[in-house]
Amino acid sequence: AQRRAGAADARRAFRAWRARRAEPSGPRQTVPPDERGVFRTTEFNALDFLTVDPQRERYIERVFGRSILRQIRADRERTIREIFGTRPLHELPRSRRTLNLLRFYEQRLSRGRVLLAPWFLLVSASTAARLTVQKIVQIVREILSSDHGASARASGRAPFAVALRKIQRMKGPTVVEAMRLRVRFDPAYSGAPEGWSVAVGGMETPVVESDMDYFGMQDRDRDDVRVLAEQNRRRVREVHQLAGRGLLELPSSVRDPADVFRAERAMTIAYMTDREDVRTLMRAEEWFERRLQRAEDRSTSLPGAFLRRGLVRLLRLGRPHPVTHWLRLHHADRRIGRRGRGNLIRAWHAGDTELRRVLDIWATLPAGTRPREEGLRRLRRVVGERDDLSRELAALRAVQSLTVLDVGNYRSLVFALGGYAADGEDPSLARRMP
Repeated sequence: AQRRAGAADARRAFRAWRARRAEPSGPRQTVPPDERGVFRTTEFNALDFLTVDPQRERYIERVFGRSILRQIRADRERTIREIFGTRPLHELPRSRRTLNLLRFYEQRLSRGRVLLAPWFLLVSASTAARLTVQKIVQIVREILSSDHGASARASGRAPFAVALRKIQRMKGPTVVEAMRLRVRFDPAYSGAPEGWSVAVGGMETPVVESDMDYFGMQDRDRDDVRVLAEQNRRRVREVHQLAGRGLLELPSSVRDPADVFRAERAMTIAYMTDREDVRTLMRAEEWFERRLQRAEDRSTSLPGAFLRRGLVRLLRLGRPHPVTHWLRLHHADRRIGRRGRGNLIRAWHAGDTELRRVLDIWATLPAGTRPREEGLRRLRRVVGERDDLSRELAALRAVQSLTVLDVGNYRSLVFALGGYAADGEDPSLARRMP
């Protein structure tokens, strides 16, 4: 009997040892006390809470029941409302959501209380540390017990206008930069015609204005875009004036109406964006006449900048000044007074960017070449690149349009997930397109 009992004990010990060997070697996962007996499944995923799929909802209702579907919808709505909502600050006491400097002075600093400031700082630091520990404990409890965290968390419900402001802050930089990029290169987006053979006048309301209204851009961002659009419209009118004087003639090989339109659009965009310095060259002579007349005027007085001029003269090592070289190369047959020459040199040393740009571009031309003729030659050369420019313009329009569509889709998705329609919100706020 003793041998049989010993053998039985040995068998039990061997089974226990083999069971321990079969267990995984990693740390054991414990189940929270309040979640024992909870049914767990991997059927649900993130798409159940971030999208609205009627077919998927019908499947969940058929398999798990209507109560589970209602819980998923409630969790989905609560998640979106907390992300795109706001804290209920109106429920806090007025003393905790406002700052009264007079009251702070009377309670903390007046009547010698400033001497107790170190004590108050110590108490504030200890209070902050205590609140930090409490917050960490709350986060851990929410992770271990999701039901408790969902019930203890403050409500973030807010109207859809708050969600719109948050969406604008999230998507705003990309949309604004896409608008600025397109308004720089697309005359139609600025409200100007793309050619001069078909249409002469521009649009009454530019497309960029409707996009800005749809997105709700602030005035400071609108002003920059409107300045660019107005500059483009003014430059397109200059192109039409040149075409009216017969200076912008298309090659004889361009006869098809669609090809003519693309060629005119290419020349318009090239002039508008100053591609290959065509606008600068075509306006250089008129600019020089106005600038020289103002420089030779006796009332014009510019700072001497003697120190800067002396330093630049030493660095040139005896080479002529850029203004002097430009005047000798392109205006040798013209009499220019000492005052006008000196004022042009002083303006160059003062950092006049327009003067320096025109001189740098003009000085690259051979002697005796008129800037307007060179600008027209480069402008006609752009006609051969009209197909490439059309493809680039189409890609730019597609990218900018996709940014606007992305905002519209984002608004519609947030409106549907957050259940704002149940609060009586107008669905057109999310579905309206420019």
